[in-house]
Amino acid sequence: MDFRLVIREWPSAARAALACWTGFAMVAMLTFGSEFLSGPDRGALAYWRGTDGLPFASRPLMTEAFRDITALGGVTVRLLFAASVTAIFVARGRRVLAALYAATVMGGWGIGYAFKLLFARVRPDIVPHLMHADGFSFPSGHAFNSATIFIAAALAISAHNRGLRPILLTLSVIIAALVAFSRVWLGVHYPSDVVAGWLGGAACAFMAAPFFDRTAEATSLRGTFPAARER
Repeated sequence: MDFRLVIREWPSAARAALACWTGFAMVAMLTFGSEFLSGPDRGALAYWRGTDGLPFASRPLMTEAFRDITALGGVTVRLLFAASVTAIFVARGRRVLAALYAATVMGGWGIGYAFKLLFARVRPDIVPHLMHADGFSFPSGHAFNSATIFIAAALAISAHNRGLRPILLTLSVIIAALVAFSRVWLGVHYPSDVVAGWLGGAACAFMAAPFFDRTAEATSLRGTFPAARER
């Protein structure tokens, strides 16, 4: 892979990553540098609950649905998804792309975990948690890792077919956003936790986009695909 080409293409992908990292930094500053988000954080948690702190009686199905959705960002499901995508790339002879995707997933996890240790925010306790959650709160690991894994998968899968990118990217963004919101609904994260987590995870995915694309182009130029070579 020619890294000079990656650097040349970097500005287009960097704009998305830079915007996400800027948003992450702003949320962190407003959360830990002032009390600006304190009220909205607490209010958003309480908004979905009754006076007893439990979900409204009219929303039991939504609570169950969000428990299912949040599992998409859990360790087991997201690692199975990432492993499946990596295995498919390897089976199709795209080993470099598989390695880049796996590195992005692991790198995103490492960055998100480092931020958790850095900020060491305690989880909210103003409403009952509707599922078990431990560890620090900021940024949300579910939001961070699901954004990295699903958005990076959309970018990597569409590297050989850019026409698929808009719809795959849209779907991945929606799935990651739903996972993030589910954490607030279940009471285990503040809204600022999940917004920062989503932005950080998306930034990690977008940073990898030029490498996915250039790897796919280099593979095509080497004549990996017979149909393209015969033309």
